[in-house]
Amino acid sequence: RRTPWVAVAFLGILAIAFLSLGGIKRIAQLTDWSAFFIFAAINLAVVVLRYKEPRTQRPFKVPLSFGKLAVLPAIGFLFSAAMLFSFDLEETLLGLGIVALGAVVYFVLNKK
Repeated sequence: RRTPWVAVAFLGILAIAFLSLGGIKRIAQLTDWSAFFIFAAINLAVVVLRYKEPRTQRPFKVPLSFGKLAVLPAIGFLFSAAMLFSFDLEETLLGLGIVALGAVVYFVLNKK
């Protein structure tokens, strides 16, 4: 078996590029921001889909649901979104830029 040297080189260059953004502390903060953003998006999706597609079969039950309102995901969204406001503006803008870049890559690669 051969080593995937192209992937290793690409990830090495990517890691150096991220380190040039401000060191490991900046990368850790961007990781935290991204995690809270993803948690907020997932929890919001659960709440929204309960209202937009109430008859869809779901393989799991969300605890503490009252009618269509899934309380735990609603609380999860509020707390995750609130945590996003604890970051500096620069980190938030950089995080949003990375999300936007990811969305562009996703749509370009999934073009049909």
